[in-house]
Amino acid sequence: FFHGHAPDYSSGKKKAGKTLESDKNGVYQQLVFGKDGILKSFTYLGEKSIDTFKMAGLLGLPFTYMNGVYDFTSKPTDVIGHLHETWSMALFHDQFQKERQLINKALFDWARPILAEGKAGNKDLQNVVKDLVKMGKTGVKNEKMVTAVLERMPTEQKKLVQARILHFLKAHKNHLPYVR
Repeated sequence: FFHGHAPDYSSGKKKAGKTLESDKNGVYQQLVFGKDGILKSFTYLGEKSIDTFKMAGLLGLPFTYMNGVYDFTSKPTDVIGHLHETWSMALFHDQFQKERQLINKALFDWARPILAEGKAGNKDLQNVVKDLVKMGKTGVKNEKMVTAVLERMPTEQKKLVQARILHFLKAHKNHLPYVR
């Protein structure tokens, strides 16, 4: 058995955005995401041993980092197995949250002057930033919504995120199997 939750999570509150549950073959799995798309709670009950340290490391991450996990409500899928595939190894690294915060800071530093420009600025960029802010406040319903906004982001910002992630992977490749 394993249950973990983010410090700001309370099962008594009705702030859940989406709950993914699977109860098959004697294994119960539940992931609770907040309206902001952040993983707030994770529960596992089954005979199979899981790495609780790794699973606890997922708490506080947005669903967008979990490679399609939001789509699992319509598919019978082993969420634990999915989250332990090779694509996810960087998520469990103890420095990944710090890197994610640096990426977010870089994006906020980019967005702040765009919002400050007001009516004199680029309307398309302002709309992208406003949509990102709105998703942060009202919640994220699905990955398609996020993808639609991110596709409108300037290539320069997308490359910044890619470069930061590649730098992280290269800097920590001795701790990440399958990274060469």
